[in-house]
Amino acid sequence: MVQASTVGRVNVAIINTTLKTILSGIVKPAINKALGNGIPLPFLPSGSKVSGVNVYYFDGYQTLAADITLPGPKTKALIH
Repeated sequence: MVQASTVGRVNVAIINTTLKTILSGIVKPAINKALGNGIPLPFLPSGSKVSGVNVYYFDGYQTLAADITLPGPKTKALIH
């Protein structure tokens, strides 16, 4: 809780409405247009092994998770 403020009262509803309008009307469509063709998956060198692949479905988006073992000594990465 705020103990003291020199700003005074701020109408958060106006800020919330303004940000929601900007994000949903300008930012989100711009991001959707830029990513409309998808996102390229990273290049994996020859000999790489992919295991434990999981696809998670959420409201409006998907997430891919996998264990990737790269060729070479002790190289393992987890990509989400």
